[in-house]
Amino acid sequence: MRPNDGDRGADKEGQHFAVLLHELRTSKMYRQLVLQNWTNCLPKDSQSGTRRKLIVQWKLKDTIPYIIDYQWCIRMNRCAQERQHLDTSMSWLSTLGGACSALGDYDASFALMAGTISLQQLEIAMRLGDLGSMSRCRLYAAVSFIQQCKFKLAKSIIIQEYHWVKSLPTDLQDIRIDNMCHGIWTKLIYERKMHRNKVIQAKSSSIGL
Repeated sequence: MRPNDGDRGADKEGQHFAVLLHELRTSKMYRQLVLQNWTNCLPKDSQSGTRRKLIVQWKLKDTIPYIIDYQWCIRMNRCAQERQHLDTSMSWLSTLGGACSALGDYDASFALMAGTISLQQLEIAMRLGDLGSMSRCRLYAAVSFIQQCKFKLAKSIIIQEYHWVKSLPTDLQDIRIDNMCHGIWTKLIYERKMHRNKVIQAKSSSIGL
């Protein structure tokens, strides 16, 4: 049940008290300053000249046992729903992109489609802030470029992603990206060699004619 307007002042008072307790527990300097400030406000004993003892009583008009930030809850709910939709979209695109990439070895139009899907996945990964997924999406695009015989562009992407993953601390390096770089690099070398052989054969055939 949402509290009415009359309870909101009590909620804020409870929040202020919770913040005060947190600072008193965690900050030694803050405890000393609070104690010094409160002690200076105490009157001195007329006989001994010392400060009297300090007893603090804090009364809260808190009508609910827990403080709920409804606006933050709504915001987090929207973020969770957006993340769920993005994850679902990423899964669908991964399935479709994998199929197009498999056919891209035989038909350049599928290779082009796979590259387009990789860019769409990259946009989603950027919205999610997932650096690993972003790197994998760029490597997927590199595969598409290899299938389209754009070897220089694919080479630069593979080298860039390999250097990036190796620049991370050892415990943060994703072995999957490392393996992908090696595998796609091998594919690049093979496809480039096969493409050159086809070009040479085509030239030889034209000369023979």
